[in-house]
Amino acid sequence: MEKRTIIAIVLIFLIYWISSQYFWKPAADLTSKQQNQPITNTISHPNEITHPITDKTDIDNNNIITNNEIKNNIILENDKLIISFTNSGALINQITLKEFFLADKISPVQLIPQNQKILQLNIQNELIPYNDVAYQWEYVNGKTNQISFFLKDTNNNKVFQKVYTLTDNYNLEMDILGKNMASFDTYSISLNSGINITEESKSAVKDAKNTYKFITLINMEKPEELTLNKLNKGNQTYRGNVMWAAVRSKYFVMSLIPEEKISTYAINAGLSNPNTNNNFSINQTPGFSLDIRYNIGMNQLSDKYTLYLGPVDYDNLLAYNNGMENITELGHNWLKFLVKIFITYISFLYSLIPNYGLVIILFALTLKILLTPLTAKSLHASKKMQKIQPMLKDIQQKYKNDVKKQQEELSKLYKEHGVSPLGGCLPMLLQMPIFFALYPILKNSIGFRQAHFIGWITDLSEPDPYWILPILMGVFMFIQQKMMMTTQQDTSNMDEKQQAMAQSQKMMMYMMPPFMVFIFSGLPSGLVLYWTVFNVFTIIHQYFINKKHNEKELA
Repeated sequence: MEKRTIIAIVLIFLIYWISSQYFWKPAADLTSKQQNQPITNTISHPNEITHPITDKTDIDNNNIITNNEIKNNIILENDKLIISFTNSGALINQITLKEFFLADKISPVQLIPQNQKILQLNIQNELIPYNDVAYQWEYVNGKTNQISFFLKDTNNNKVFQKVYTLTDNYNLEMDILGKNMASFDTYSISLNSGINITEESKSAVKDAKNTYKFITLINMEKPEELTLNKLNKGNQTYRGNVMWAAVRSKYFVMSLIPEEKISTYAINAGLSNPNTNNNFSINQTPGFSLDIRYNIGMNQLSDKYTLYLGPVDYDNLLAYNNGMENITELGHNWLKFLVKIFITYISFLYSLIPNYGLVIILFALTLKILLTPLTAKSLHASKKMQKIQPMLKDIQQKYKNDVKKQQEELSKLYKEHGVSPLGGCLPMLLQMPIFFALYPILKNSIGFRQAHFIGWITDLSEPDPYWILPILMGVFMFIQQKMMMTTQQDTSNMDEKQQAMAQSQKMMMYMMPPFMVFIFSGLPSGLVLYWTVFNVFTIIHQYFINKKHNEKELA
């Protein structure tokens, strides 16, 4: 491999590492005290309507009968979720994921920050405080997966309802039903609580500004995406037909999907607790409010929404067939097709072997097998290059004063012997897009969160805390480069320029592995595991190729 190619590879890794490690300054440290502090909802938009809290007498004057009792722990539950409601406003006050836990491996993940609620309604011209009034409620037909919150008039008729149905997986359906309402043509629905902070590692805190996001799809175009960095500059409003909108953390998401007939026309995104002193804090997470507009005055309501409340899982989101799979981190646009292929294959391997460490090893073996023809061709090309060194030297000496003629003769020589000076670099260069495609998968995929492999590696999405894997990777990288180095006998046939290049390659052999150890120490241990195992497979392959080549020479 030429010196300039090695330097280019090092620079690629260096740029990628610097951008992922130091391009954004670390966010403030997260403490349990900060997590428990309530977050003030301050997202607003031009059409949002607020109501003062109205007492029971005022409501009764509007022919509405309310519940006298506030209950804050009304539950819907399935195998994946526990959703807690309050009948004060018929709102969700907590969402618990039963299969995911905090760092203590005991406390289940909760999506809504403490003391917050979601799905507030603000209806134009209405005097009834829908978000504060105490609703009556019941499980529908005795089912524990469906609950109805309702307000009745003095004739015992239900005049307003919010019906929640918890289906399978992470899906919640919400029906809003109203009749004999004051005339309106706009209303809004809000998820402005922000999303809870679940990751406490240094790398997760540092990445928060770019992993906590508001994402929406409008008019079936490219999804709009706002990170905390962008939202910290102020609220953003998008106008158009909103297909879905979501707030996400590194691993979890709350997404709102309006029914197709709903006339959405704008969405306003902002921080759940905007910073007033310009000192960024991680407890600021995205929220939004969705605006719905009708062309004529309405006095009744019959709208339906679906909510996805769960992990940022590619397969789960893809099943909606509405572009929500873009909520996952798929890397740069030019790599997304490769990322999707890798996600599908990794999921398949995990269905056979439920250990992501072993899955990574099998993945590396698969790629090694696929790249074996190229690797073999590259190694054979290196051997051929060694053989024609004396002829290279003769041409360079003969045409040392005619560079153009020298290049022509060298090209003829390469063509005659079927070699390319860049042939030995191809497998390494092909590894670059593979490496960059794996990076977002291993760093952000929910499957690798807290995925234990062996011994000290308890989370494949986080860096190795003891640097053991990066050091092993550096050792095997050194061995691989050592095996590829030109022999002393071959060096003796080189001119001064070639010898200088060989000496530079030798220096790189000693300098590059420690440098790469330093870079890889900050990358997910799953990624380091892949690179290490791939190097081991390459060393084994190279050993047998060298052995076969030597046997041929002796014969």
